[in-house]
Amino acid sequence: GPGIFSECDPLDDSRAGMGVFRVQREFASQSTVGVFVSSRDFPSCSNRVVSFDTRIKLNANWVFSGQLYRSFTRRQDGSHRTGPGAFLELAHRGRHFTYNGRFQDRSPDFRTHLGFVSRVDMRLTEQFLGYYWRPEGKLVQYYGPTVDVIVNGNRAGDIQDWVVDTSFDIGLRGQTSFSFKRNDAFELFQGLGFRKHSTGASVSTEWLKWLAISGQIQVGAGVNYFPG
Repeated sequence: GPGIFSECDPLDDSRAGMGVFRVQREFASQSTVGVFVSSRDFPSCSNRVVSFDTRIKLNANWVFSGQLYRSFTRRQDGSHRTGPGAFLELAHRGRHFTYNGRFQDRSPDFRTHLGFVSRVDMRLTEQFLGYYWRPEGKLVQYYGPTVDVIVNGNRAGDIQDWVVDTSFDIGLRGQTSFSFKRNDAFELFQGLGFRKHSTGASVSTEWLKWLAISGQIQVGAGVNYFPG
């Protein structure tokens, strides 16, 4: 039914014409390039999404991924709305060093009638860094710190939320691990800014083949989304 979309006439009982097209080409070593098109048509409205994406393996450890897309929407009043978006990611995976950087940009006018997006009007940047030492032939298999920073705003430049996650992880034999974490964050909820924080620790083990145990503890302050 078209009524679930604000661009369409909720009384339109016509059948929808829908189509999805995807083609992808592999090249070089584990690299790809692709095109995606989707279309949904009612007499009272229509929506198309066109996308170009690629994944390029730069070397054994570095990979670049990217996507550019745009939606074209015809509304029931005859007006047209178009919204672009982009996704860029650079990732490194190694025995000791891990890095992931990504950027997302989505217009407030982006629509996808044949898909789902949780949020529009956003510009999000994330940076993740981790380093692990890996002793050979010892009880300790790895240990090291990680930090994850996320900043999300809208296209007007207003900060919607940000998160700083830090942790120190230790891995032992027998699939046993310890993690000590700290989280600091900001969230804009119903027009009000809230600072949140938490400190915690977790442990898990499968030292015995027939038994797995895990536990965690966390203290801090958060947002009460459903007050009495």
